[in-house]
Amino acid sequence: MKKGWKVLAAICLSSALLLGCQETEELGTGTVVGNENKIALAEESNLMQLSPDELKVYAAFKKKFDDRVLKEADPIMVAKLYFHAIETHDYNTQYELFVDDVEQREWSKQEHMKMMQEEGHKMAEKMRKLFARMQEVKFIEVDQKTGYLEFPEEGENLGQFQMVKNKAGIWKVKFRPMQWGYNMK
Repeated sequence: MKKGWKVLAAICLSSALLLGCQETEELGTGTVVGNENKIALAEESNLMQLSPDELKVYAAFKKKFDDRVLKEADPIMVAKLYFHAIETHDYNTQYELFVDDVEQREWSKQEHMKMMQEEGHKMAEKMRKLFARMQEVKFIEVDQKTGYLEFPEEGENLGQFQMVKNKAGIWKVKFRPMQWGYNMK
């Protein structure tokens, strides 16, 4: 009886070892499940043109620069408001659409006004050319507080327009929002 027990144990151990040594395909991509960037929003939209409702939000925000006006705005709408401000040379409103958390501010409003007086026309022209051919706007969520609009560049490169939620949970434009030349293919 004791001898049979040892044989049975040896067979079980051998079977377990053999099963563990079989060749199998590697599973997964190396990315931890749940940590992937996700397309949070996708819509057909012209980034350089506001709808009548978006124009109302723009006017209300411009009136007092009260972030609560943007509480229900998704990041694509906030980006469109920002582009509209540049297009119309409303650099005051453009600055107020940047994230307002002090630790994320990179320059003062006065410095911004000076930069945009010098470069605003060039920036508007570049945006018109860049976004004119876009048919679909995608917002990629990096985490609950950050994300970016993805846009095509020449060739296979993609650009990013970065957004961040402020302390009140409202989507705003990150300072230096444009990131260029990501080859995502």
